[in-house]
Amino acid sequence: MENSEKNTTSFINFAQLFKAYLKHWKWVAVSVLIFLFLGVIVYLRREEHCEVVAQVLISDEKASSASSKLGEFASLFGGGGSFGANRSVEDEMIIIKAHSVLKQTVIDLDMNLQYKVKKNLIKKEWCYYNRPIELVYEKSMADTLGVTLLFEVDVDDKGEADVVVRGRKARKIYEKKDITLPAVIETAYGTFGLEAGPGFIPGESVSEDISLCSYDKAALGLDKLIAVDYSAKKTDIMRLDLVTTNPLYGQNVLNTLVKNYNDVTIAQKRDFNYKTLQFIEDRIAILSAEVDSTEAQVEAFMARRDLVNPQAQAGIYIGRTSTQEVELVRAEAEYELLTMAIDFLGNEANNTSMLPIMPSIASLTPLIEGYNELILKRLTIEASAKGDNVALKAINAQINAVRDNLLTALNKQSETSNVEINELRRQFAKSKDKLSTMPAIEREYANIMRQQTLKEQLYVYLLRQREETEMAIVGAHPRGVIVDEAFVTDAILGMSPKVVLFTFLFLGLMIPGAIILLLWIIGKRISLMDQAVTLSGGDAVIANIPFDNVSHPAVLNDADSTEAKRVRLLRGNILTSEGLDNNLTLAVIDTCDGESSARVAYNLATAMALTGRRTLLLDADTFDNSMERLVSSRPAVLQPDGSLSGSSHIALPQNGMQLDYVTCDNHTMSGADILASVMFETAVKRLKGEYDVVVVKTPSLVNHYASVEIVNNMVDMSIATVEVGRTLKQSVRNLALLDKHDFKSYLVEVNG
Repeated sequence: MENSEKNTTSFINFAQLFKAYLKHWKWVAVSVLIFLFLGVIVYLRREEHCEVVAQVLISDEKASSASSKLGEFASLFGGGGSFGANRSVEDEMIIIKAHSVLKQTVIDLDMNLQYKVKKNLIKKEWCYYNRPIELVYEKSMADTLGVTLLFEVDVDDKGEADVVVRGRKARKIYEKKDITLPAVIETAYGTFGLEAGPGFIPGESVSEDISLCSYDKAALGLDKLIAVDYSAKKTDIMRLDLVTTNPLYGQNVLNTLVKNYNDVTIAQKRDFNYKTLQFIEDRIAILSAEVDSTEAQVEAFMARRDLVNPQAQAGIYIGRTSTQEVELVRAEAEYELLTMAIDFLGNEANNTSMLPIMPSIASLTPLIEGYNELILKRLTIEASAKGDNVALKAINAQINAVRDNLLTALNKQSETSNVEINELRRQFAKSKDKLSTMPAIEREYANIMRQQTLKEQLYVYLLRQREETEMAIVGAHPRGVIVDEAFVTDAILGMSPKVVLFTFLFLGLMIPGAIILLLWIIGKRISLMDQAVTLSGGDAVIANIPFDNVSHPAVLNDADSTEAKRVRLLRGNILTSEGLDNNLTLAVIDTCDGESSARVAYNLATAMALTGRRTLLLDADTFDNSMERLVSSRPAVLQPDGSLSGSSHIALPQNGMQLDYVTCDNHTMSGADILASVMFETAVKRLKGEYDVVVVKTPSLVNHYASVEIVNNMVDMSIATVEVGRTLKQSVRNLALLDKHDFKSYLVEVNG
């Protein structure tokens, strides 16, 4: 029984469904005819759509020297970066679909104005060219128009027109009949004109709808129609797609859109270049003044330092110092020689010695040579003459005279040499002092010249960039290079006539079956409690309990609530039933999977305990833990041998009143085996003798009929919970099968 019930509630019986489908073949035929009629209408109203494609190559501006230099320059001086050179293809996709670009396309093609001509009773055809009737209006009106206006124009064969203008929510704002074209229409939104277009044929009637909206609204609509994507992976080519019923219209739209995109990019580039040019002009003016100021600084520096050319003058100072140093060494050496010669001649021991020749003192060489010759003569005479020799005395007198003369000359030369040494030392010290200041002078001069050189180079660079920027302004070219102008693909989009008719035929066949299945599924569930009473064999409804989501018992949570009153009513009906023993055992059965039976059992057990009766809540549903979620206390466990392990007393507000809570052990055997065991039956009988009221929460009747039947045979009264809209009729029918002995069985309607 458990398996059969599970199958009937979980699967669709297609055999019975097919029989029901054949039984109602007339309605199936009517459905097919209706849907075929709808298919014919759709076929007559359908329009063939085609795909229009354009491809645009995004050129790489990094290869352009002028553009890259401008980018370099702008980034160097904070000019905002190079325009376009670093933008990706994704950025260009966003720009080409920018609202301003789309709006300009709408303005160029008057796309805010739509014409539809009525071809037959069910079809209106969009008219792009050769419009029979055209609308004339002030173009500036489309910038601020806040509503879409619909002009319904019907012209008869006599040329007289009936005009209806509709505004917001299709309300009529103007209506006039039998007017002659061209006509002027005065509305609250402005003045409009209607006149014959190039497609108007005199003598023929025409029905035309003309809609007018703002440029912004038309641009938003165009944004939804155009798709932009890569033409292929890893390429810089954009692909623009537009699906339309008019190929010429699609081509004009895409070509105009690409043109406006290029115009925008050119304008952006020129605007960037104009700003760059203005920046360059400002910088040139500033640098020109700075270059002049630097030159004045160089001039003042030269004058202040008494310089002409620091590098050349440093060389002069270095050469002069070296020369002075050599001269000073020479003069000091000469002075030393003179001093030695004076000392030599002043010593009487050297009166007969010759004086060395001093090549560095050329002016004294003749005197020294004459003195040495006299010494040689004296030595010659002295070798052969005696002491009183006249010649010897004469040569000695001559030597003394020459020696005195030579000493006088040497002293004079020594004084001159000393003066020269002092002067050389003074000049050498001065030159060396000058030379020591040259590194600082050269460093200062180099700094000034470096600034001047940088400014001059930057000035020249800016002059060159100014020319290149002016050339870039004149020769600005679009970044988007058209690879393919808009063309129409071969594919015709939309369903073919055969597909349309087959689709509606399929719907006509399937809809009746779906309706039958829906009614069949709905019909298997209880829709009224009267159905449950009838199907269950006449059991009465003794309570309608509207449970909320509160886990605490209603009789404790809010005694005045409707839920608490209905629970007490259920308790009263049970206690006043005839033929019940003092020790009462109740089974609460759930007819559908849910928490309704657990709530009823918990609330009913609590209500019984509040009357002073010893009450036990026994959770025999070993297949579901909904009771454990509702009761916060840990239950005592019924062991396989029939004993209880642990204890659970749910304290109630009244003194001395409590509710015991026991659950079955499901750790050693399956749930069905526990309920069918002798142990369980023995335990129930024992507990019935120990308590005044035992409330047993059974498994769900949907999938566990056999287990519910076992528990039901052990109790004095069964109470089934029914949820309207959820409980299956078969589950209620199974309640009647549980009544195998004479005892009360009631239904409780639960609204969760």
